[in-house]
Amino acid sequence: MDEEDIVLVASGDCCAFERIVQRNSGFLRNRIHRCDLRVYDVDDVIQESFVRVLTKASLFTGGNFRSWLVRIAMNIVRDSFRSRNKFGPMTPIDGEIDFDSGCQDPALAAEASEELSMVKSAIESLPDFKAEVLLQHCDGVLLSDIAKSEGVCVSTVKSRLRTAKESVRESLGTLRSIDPKVGA
Repeated sequence: MDEEDIVLVASGDCCAFERIVQRNSGFLRNRIHRCDLRVYDVDDVIQESFVRVLTKASLFTGGNFRSWLVRIAMNIVRDSFRSRNKFGPMTPIDGEIDFDSGCQDPALAAEASEELSMVKSAIESLPDFKAEVLLQHCDGVLLSDIAKSEGVCVSTVKSRLRTAKESVRESLGTLRSIDPKVGA
C-alpha cells in the first residue's frame, strides 16, 4: 500500500502523503527508539524524514517502502550524531543500567551496558552502506528487501553484511586486547 502511495506522492497527491505519514509515524518512532540513542527531539527526526520522503518521492525505485523510510531516518540520525547540533546531543546509553530488564546483578548489568556501548561504537565506525545493511538485517528485514531498498543485488548485500560483521568482531577484538577486562 505504501509502495503505491509513494508513486502518488511523487505525482503531487497530498492525500497519499498524509496516509503514508499516518501509517508510518509510529513505526518510525519505534525504530528510532530501538537504536537506543538518546535523541532529544525524536519528533524533529521523524518530521525531517517525512519531509525528505515528500521531496524525494520520485527517487523511490520500488521495493520495501519501510526499508527506504528507515534508511532516510537513520541517515538523518547519523548525520545529526556526527554534527551533534541540529537535534541536540545523541549518545549511546551511557551509564544507564536497567535493573528491570531481568538482570538482577548490578555488576552484570553494568558489564552488559558497557559491551552494548562498544558494539554500538563499532557499528558507528562502519561505512554507512555497511552499517545500514547490518542494522536492517538485525531488525529482521529480508536480504532481498534490503537489496531492493539499497538498489543492489542480494549477493552485494550478503557481502556487505559479512564484512560488516567481520569489522565489528575485529573492533571488539581490538578493544578486548587493549582492555583485558572487556569480555573477561
